[in-house]
Amino acid sequence: MGKRPGYSKEVRELTRANEILRKAAAFFAQAECDRQAACANDNALAEPINELYKAELTYKEGPWCGLGDIEQATLTWVDCFNNRRLLRPIGDRPPAEYDMFYYQQTEPSKPA
Repeated sequence: MGKRPGYSKEVRELTRANEILRKAAAFFAQAECDRQAACANDNALAEPINELYKAELTYKEGPWCGLGDIEQATLTWVDCFNNRRLLRPIGDRPPAEYDMFYYQQTEPSKPA
């Protein structure tokens, strides 16, 4: 059997395409691992807040008459948690105030 013209070029192109696909698969596999790790970190940060919510509101204030009562109490709790609760690590300020201060300091000044 004789060699086909351009056969080695086809092999090189297929080999290169295979290499690209392998690298892409590795990239997407790594991205998925990173996403899962980020989700795990997000969950780890959310769990204490969920437990605090349950302890401060759900267990302490219940039993509830209906979903509307729970929704209203939750909105009140979240407002207090973000806007009124003082945190010692950020200078005895509420989180919303600290966020506002932080972003005022880090935003580049706008030209006049």
